[in-house]
Amino acid sequence: MRARTAFLPCLAMALALGCGAGRAQSISALATQAEAERSAQGDQHAGAPSAPGLSAGAETSAAQLNLTLPVPSVTLYPGDALTPAVLTDRPAPRNVVESGMYAPRADALAGKVARRVLPAGVPISMSSVTDAIMVTKGVTARVILKEGGLHISGYATPLESGSAGAIVRLKNIDSGQIIIGEVQADGSVRIKMR
Repeated sequence: MRARTAFLPCLAMALALGCGAGRAQSISALATQAEAERSAQGDQHAGAPSAPGLSAGAETSAAQLNLTLPVPSVTLYPGDALTPAVLTDRPAPRNVVESGMYAPRADALAGKVARRVLPAGVPISMSSVTDAIMVTKGVTARVILKEGGLHISGYATPLESGSAGAIVRLKNIDSGQIIIGEVQADGSVRIKMR
């Protein structure tokens, strides 16, 4: 009974679309035909990792058109950095590549970390990655003031976390004053004179 209930959606779809020429006319014949089609599809996809939006036929046509998307070569977990060593290109259909949901190139993922689990072989959606946090709230950070020939550096406690380019508030450890600066790629914070 369970085997037949698994094919009910297929049967409903076939009945809704109508039975064309050369197609089975009875429910039992439709069930047999759906089972045969499903087993044929299973044989085609055996051994290939499944990915949303990517089918075996689509991979072949995408390879012919040279359309690819970066995918993890290993499963990545939240907080793991996306580096060229863990990324590989995989053929993808044109509609998936042009949808804008997925990272188009590996260089678009440079400096990013995984927000959620990224399975191996599955295209990486842009909502699944985030910029690496360079300054963490409550963890002492180096602050630098450079104006003309003046160069002052010291330490402050960030009041908020931020990635490179973010504007954050910090508390000066020596004076207790609140200062504002821009997070740099090296993890320091650059302060500007007002």
